[in-house]
Amino acid sequence: MKEGKSKNKFKPETIEEMKKKVERNYFPKKVIMEKFKHYKKPGQMKISDSEYEAFYDAISILHKSIVERIEREIYFISVSRDGFYINFQSEDLKNKKGIIYISPHILEFDDRKFRCRSIHHEIAHHILGHKDVKSSEELKKKDDAAYELADEWWQKYYGKYN
Repeated sequence: MKEGKSKNKFKPETIEEMKKKVERNYFPKKVIMEKFKHYKKPGQMKISDSEYEAFYDAISILHKSIVERIEREIYFISVSRDGFYINFQSEDLKNKKGIIYISPHILEFDDRKFRCRSIHHEIAHHILGHKDVKSSEELKKKDDAAYELADEWWQKYYGKYN
């Protein structure tokens, strides 16, 4: 290394560097809302506008590759506390590999990290390929792995200590 040119690989990122990284790796919330707007159609998720906002918010902090996979492979359901009927159209479930139910109680939670972690945990089960569970030990292992991945996504977006 040349004299006077010490390169500190632990140098913190500047705000501009962080913004560029986010723009490169994450979709803006407006794009997320556009990608998942079909959930606003009549007969789909029966939740309030603020609950929709919480859903979009949780998805927006996931890497672009995860969001694209979610869009292709997962169908989300969330309904009010009353009885409900969801009219699936053939195109709604076409090519979907899983359905995730999101409780409105989770979407109403004030703690953003808890809310996102809960949604990300369910998405992580899908990404990790978790299917049948044959024992409580296996369930615990799979749950732990899903929470670990959900925490990893949060840390990649916000940093380790947030």
